[in-house]
This record gives sequence, structure tokens and C-alpha cells, in this order.
Amino acid sequence: MAQNFNLIDRYAQALYQATEASGEMKQVVDDINLCSQILLASPEYFTYLAAPVCELEMQKSVIQTLSKQYKFNNLIKNFLLMLCMNGRLNFLKQVLSRFIMLYQEAQDILVADVKSAAKLTENQIKKITKYLEKKLDKKILLNTAVDPKIMGGLIIKMNFMVIDNYISNKINKIKFNTEELIN
Repeated sequence: MAQNFNLIDRYAQALYQATEASGEMKQVVDDINLCSQILLASPEYFTYLAAPVCELEMQKSVIQTLSKQYKFNNLIKNFLLMLCMNGRLNFLKQVLSRFIMLYQEAQDILVADVKSAAKLTENQIKKITKYLEKKLDKKILLNTAVDPKIMGGLIIKMNFMVIDNYISNKINKIKFNTEELIN
């Protein structure tokens, strides 16, 4: 597993350094986000494409077609072709994800995953983002999700930090403290 991470990291670092040297960071980041969306939209197809049974010519043809259709930057197109030729297309999703992490680190962007009991409004998202940016002195990219099990409040996860201010957690703490008193 550590070997795979090292491999993934080396590819992501190489792509990041080449992108930085080219001065085309914005376009490459946009292309990577688009490529990630394509992968998420058809995971079964990608699994087949990355499988050893899929011939190299087929892989290259698909990448050429996608690159042309979505107008991928040449750097991305050539990187995807290199992954094919090296038999590493199965690591594409992880490499793209690691690249985005490198980009976010360089831009001092912190990703925060926020769970709430109900869908947050745009105003609530802006307030949470503004609060976290002020508190942490970083740009915040907020990912939101709804989890009705938390009843109310929020769960905010950033890297290794968790802020859990939700009702079901508070009820569980009260229940635990009550049971402790009784026993």
C-alpha cells in the first residue's frame, strides 16, 4: 500500500511540477476537475479501460477522443497517455486527487467537509466559510452533505480536525453522563 502511495505521489508531483513550469496551472486544474467528473460519471467504463485486459491502443484511442472532445490541455492529454503506456491508468483517480491536494496546499486552501441535518442555504454556507477562513487564516473550500441522523447542528471535518456541534452527539454525551451517575 505504501508503495502505491509513493507511486501515486511521484506521478502527481511530476505533473504538478510540469504544470507549474508551463504556467498553465488554472487550465490544468480545470481539466483535472473535469476529468475527475468524467471518471465519477462512468466508473464501470473507467474500471474496464484501466483493466489489464483492455488493449493499449484502445486506451490511447479513448484518451485521444476524450482530450479532443473536452479540449484538454496538451499537458493533461500527454500525461494520460503516459499513464496508459506505463500501465498505470488504474491509478489515475488517486493521482488526480493527489495533484489537487498539492495544488490546494500551494494555494493555502483548506477543504472542510460539513454535514448538517438539512440542506444549508447559500447564506449559511457563506457564513460558515467566512467564519472558518477568519478562524484559521486560510482560504476554505466547503463541501456540504446532508445527514438526517445528526438531527441538528453541524459536523465539520478538516484534515485531522473535527468540530462536532450536533444534537445527537450532545444527547449521547448526556446519556453517557447520566448512566455514569446512576452506576
